[in-house]
Amino acid sequence: MMKLLIVSATEMEISSTRGHLVGLKTLVEGKDWKVIISGVGMVATTYSILKELQESRPELIVQAGIAGSFVEQYLPGSVVIVQNEFFGDVGVLEQNQFKDVFDLRLTDPTEFPFKERALTNHHINKFDNLQLDAVNAISVNQISSSSLWIESIQRKYMVSIESMEGAAFHYVCLREGIPFLQIRSISNKVGERDKSKWKMKEAIESLNLKIVDLIQTIL
Repeated sequence: MMKLLIVSATEMEISSTRGHLVGLKTLVEGKDWKVIISGVGMVATTYSILKELQESRPELIVQAGIAGSFVEQYLPGSVVIVQNEFFGDVGVLEQNQFKDVFDLRLTDPTEFPFKERALTNHHINKFDNLQLDAVNAISVNQISSSSLWIESIQRKYMVSIESMEGAAFHYVCLREGIPFLQIRSISNKVGERDKSKWKMKEAIESLNLKIVDLIQTIL
């Protein structure tokens, strides 16, 4: 039996999975599993995970949440697993061109935990049974809405999805040496600000179904 920690930015993204876990009478909350709500954004995510790790050390940490998609391949309701994460707005915007800390030579792109700028998860091949596409993702503090910015950032990092927490999650887990998975369900196209076109309910339902599949595999 694997000790599991699930991290989500908001309660609504993970409440169904929490209910499923509570219903498993053979497992004890706090001993076999725990769900924490980190809050939105990279700062809140970093603090919440590190605070939890001061109290216990799980064998696997799963970050579950919704995301925006840059590509038509992943429509709302699609679920993916993130292999490579990038910090998407740590740097400087110079003459309408974004330069990250690697371009500025402030950080070595090959220095641990980075690998060619990416924060790479090497554990996902152990979970092929989930049958999820492995994607590249970017994390930002401000959701992308400018078409010029979206085009340039996608071209720079070759990413498929965007969130506000993933890179911080990868960074902490890699530095702490704890196996991890980031699972995301697509709620909208990146840049789409008309919320009537978002599929939040469908995305959250798809996400929780896949997390429950994972739980049945490992617990």
